[in-house]
Amino acid sequence: MPVTPPTDEDLTRIAAHYGFHLGAEDLRSFGALAGGLLVSYDEVERLYEQARPAPPPQRRYQWPADGMVTQMVDGNAFGMNWPGRYDPDLMCHYARGRREHADALPETVKAAMFCGRYTIDRYHGRHYAMARNLALTVTAAYDAALAEADVLVMPTLPIVATDIPPPGVAREESIARSTEMIVNTAPFDVSGHPATSVPAGLAGGLPVGLMIVGRYFGDATCLRTARALEAAVGGFPSPPGN
Repeated sequence: MPVTPPTDEDLTRIAAHYGFHLGAEDLRSFGALAGGLLVSYDEVERLYEQARPAPPPQRRYQWPADGMVTQMVDGNAFGMNWPGRYDPDLMCHYARGRREHADALPETVKAAMFCGRYTIDRYHGRHYAMARNLALTVTAAYDAALAEADVLVMPTLPIVATDIPPPGVAREESIARSTEMIVNTAPFDVSGHPATSVPAGLAGGLPVGLMIVGRYFGDATCLRTARALEAAVGGFPSPPGN
């Protein structure tokens, strides 16, 4: 079932739902961004329909935005079904704030809100449910790898620091720059494995990090490994010329 992009009517309804004050051009821009994010929903459906183990998320894989919208936005930063304590006053303060200052939210958050709200309304959480089921396979794959090693190590980011986009850059470019660095760290937000990043020298004069991933409840092992590595390589490197 290919995911269809939102219509102008959908975008107008979602903007009103969240209190955005956007002109027609901005609505079309966010509609295009949401359409781009929806490609990942097709990928989730493809993996799910294959009914075979899914590989760990790779570059360009995007987690469906339904959960973020439901928990962090509509759920007012607390969501539902958390077994611990809630802060009713903070939830109300958050709800008022996100409505009164909706237009000041980051562009990345707005794009995810358009995408997530649209797919929840149209597809009723179908793709989030699929993705959560696939996450079980992803978690099992990392568990299997960690059964043969104390920790896994990998670059924290797939790239070194890029130039900050100049003022007035296209919304698409700005959002691409702000999300391209999360592809190595995001899988462990999904799987729940502890991970620690430590300085690992310079690449082309720019700092790089090494991410240390451990087993469930293996936080102490990650931290001990990180401390040993920092002691060996000397901590944060000094940029050339300093």
